[in-house]
Amino acid sequence: MFIYSLILIVIITTRLFELQLSKRNEAFLLSQGGVSHDPKLFLIMRIFHTLWFISLFVEAHYYGQFPPTEKIIGLSFLILVAQGIRLWTMRTLKEYWTASVTTIPYQPYIKTGPYKYLRHPVYMAVVVEFFAIPALYNCYRTLIVGSLVNMIILSQRMAIENTLFIKDQQ
Repeated sequence: MFIYSLILIVIITTRLFELQLSKRNEAFLLSQGGVSHDPKLFLIMRIFHTLWFISLFVEAHYYGQFPPTEKIIGLSFLILVAQGIRLWTMRTLKEYWTASVTTIPYQPYIKTGPYKYLRHPVYMAVVVEFFAIPALYNCYRTLIVGSLVNMIILSQRMAIENTLFIKDQQ
């Protein structure tokens, strides 16, 4: 259980770092005439992610089991790939990367890095994490409920982003 807790602490620490980076980047974007879209949804997302991590700790503590080695290897690989996609996305967007939906009107969309292949690469990484991290220790309640709620939030965020993309292309 120590290793699982350590993995979660590392992931939580990276998320806290990402929130700080996002806050700095959002301030930059706003200073350049940027607009923050649906901050209420971003607040809901932050609260949900916090509850998801708490759920993982609680469920792992009471129901978690050590999976077979091949499952650990496979799921750990998925988690590392998801982290790689997150970092690739952040490096590609640079100061334009935010956890919130903040845009500069009529700024050209970045179509390099993972954006050559997907419109929302970081969301794919988040979906993989919401599956792989709880599955690593058989936290299937958190996996199922968390994934469903996450898909609802992500679909709303993607709808906002896609609407903004279409507006800017006109």
